[in-house]
Amino acid sequence: MKKILFSDLDGTLLKGIYVKNRDRISIKKTMADDFLFIIATGRNFKSFKKFVYFQKVRYNFAILGNGSQIINSKNEIIHEETFEVDDLLKVLHFIVETVGSYVKFNISITLGYKTKLFKNYKIINDSNILHDFPKKISSCCISIKKKKIQSDFFESIKTNFDLLNIDVNGIYIDITRKDVNKAYGIFKIIEYFNDNSVKTYAIGDSYNDISMFKSVDYSFAVRNANQEIKNISNKIVKNIDECIKVINLQDNDKTH
Repeated sequence: MKKILFSDLDGTLLKGIYVKNRDRISIKKTMADDFLFIIATGRNFKSFKKFVYFQKVRYNFAILGNGSQIINSKNEIIHEETFEVDDLLKVLHFIVETVGSYVKFNISITLGYKTKLFKNYKIINDSNILHDFPKKISSCCISIKKKKIQSDFFESIKTNFDLLNIDVNGIYIDITRKDVNKAYGIFKIIEYFNDNSVKTYAIGDSYNDISMFKSVDYSFAVRNANQEIKNISNKIVKNIDECIKVINLQDNDKTH
C-alpha cells in the first residue's frame, strides 16, 4: 500500500531558520515508491523554490499557494486553479473600507511561476496590479501589519466574499478560488495517482492545516501547534522525525 505524508512547512517542517538535520535525514531515508513526502504550504512558487534551494529538503510533490498550485520534484507546475483578479480587487477595497487607510498591508500575488509583491497597498495601486495580472491569478497572500485588526474583520470578509476561499494564518490572509485549500490539493494528488488504496497522513501546526487534517486518514500536530489543531489531531509529536517513526511503527504492528 502506498503511503503519503503531507507536511505543512512553516512552523512544522521549518522551525526557526533551518530545517533540523534529523528531520531532513528521516525524510530522505523514508522516501520510496511506496512512501511519498509531499509539502503543503501557503507559500508561492518563488518563496518555496528559495526554501528548497537553501534547506536542501527532498520531496515528491508540493502543494503551494494553499492548494492553488501543485508542482512535482522538478519544480514543474502540474496543476493550477485560478480566479478573476477583479474579485481580488473587491476584497482589497473591502479591507481598506473596513479597517481604514491608516492600516498598512502588503499583498503578494501569484500566477504560474510569476509572483509580484505590492507593498503598502492602496486602491490607486490597482492599475499596477492589472498591468501585471490583467485577468486571472491563482493566489494572493495579504500581510496585515496590525495583527489584532485581523480577528476583527476576518469573518466579515468570508461572509461578503463567499465565492472565494479565504484562510487566516497568523498575520496572513490567503485567498484562492472557492473550495481551493490544502484539502483540495490533497484531493488532486490522490486523483493524480488514481489509487484508492493510498494511506494518507498529515502533519501541521496552524489554522490553514484544518482542511488538510480533515481530509487524511491520520493526522499529527506538532507540539508548538495551535490548540485547535491539537484538538482535532490523532496524535501530537515533536517533529517530522517522530511522525515518520510513528507511521512506520504502526505499519510494523499491522504486519505482526
